[in-house]
Amino acid sequence: MHEVVPVSPSPQLEDKFSIENVLGQGWTGTKTFFFPLLGVMTVNGLLTMLVPIATFFIGASNSLIAENLFLSFGLGLLSTFIALTIEMGMIKVNLMVLDGQTVRPDDCFQTFNLLPNYFVAWLIARSVTIFGFFCFVIPGIILHISFQFFGYFIVERGMGPIEALKASWAVCDGARWNLVMLSIVLWFINSIGFMCFLLGVIPAHMINGISLAATYRELLSKTSPYAESIALAKPPAALSGAELESVIYDAPSMMTSLPTPSTEPILESPIEPPVVAPEGQTIKTTEAEKDKLDS
Repeated sequence: MHEVVPVSPSPQLEDKFSIENVLGQGWTGTKTFFFPLLGVMTVNGLLTMLVPIATFFIGASNSLIAENLFLSFGLGLLSTFIALTIEMGMIKVNLMVLDGQTVRPDDCFQTFNLLPNYFVAWLIARSVTIFGFFCFVIPGIILHISFQFFGYFIVERGMGPIEALKASWAVCDGARWNLVMLSIVLWFINSIGFMCFLLGVIPAHMINGISLAATYRELLSKTSPYAESIALAKPPAALSGAELESVIYDAPSMMTSLPTPSTEPILESPIEPPVVAPEGQTIKTTEAEKDKLDS
């Protein structure tokens, strides 16, 4: 009779992020920075409304139709640039909230110089995602999930469009199913906020934005080589327990790159013995030797 050997289950890979954890960070950040975030969102909302109002008045005017079409196209393009600028600004603001920094409305416009890179990456991601949705929907969902963090790499790390899209795809590896679940949860939060007489949309939007920023940070911390660059960028006091442990673990390998002290003995110049004259003789010394003996 053969002995039955118990088969242990294969070890499961650790999740790259926790939905409960990122939602908790979103809720905490919303409670702590609600009024500063409300000020930022108010300014952004007023700025967003300027273009539709201008478009309405142009359409209601008695100018030529061709001029209306040209101006409407120009205002539509301007509206897109404003929306993308606000989108970039909110990424920066949400990351600042995660870092415990106080936010102001003007923080939303400090990333304006990154607009060209952001626009190119947004255009590529949007075009590819739309094409994916025409291919039986599921590829579009995968592409949308995989490219949703490109803006964080542009805003926080100053990457180019293609580099940011590749980085977003890399950090999502091994976490796409959890990201789909997170998107469903965030959609429910938005829906509940919308049903609360529209007043709940504001905190729901804050929770969603901070939660996505927290998801980006967690994915980044568990994706090589970005995890290593985070550890090198942080001072020792800012390292978490796991990061500090990894630094200590790698200390022996780091020490091997340091120059080793020489083990050869240091040779000192020999001391010449004093010259003793034989009995009955004298030694003639020059003036220079006399000075040397006197010193």
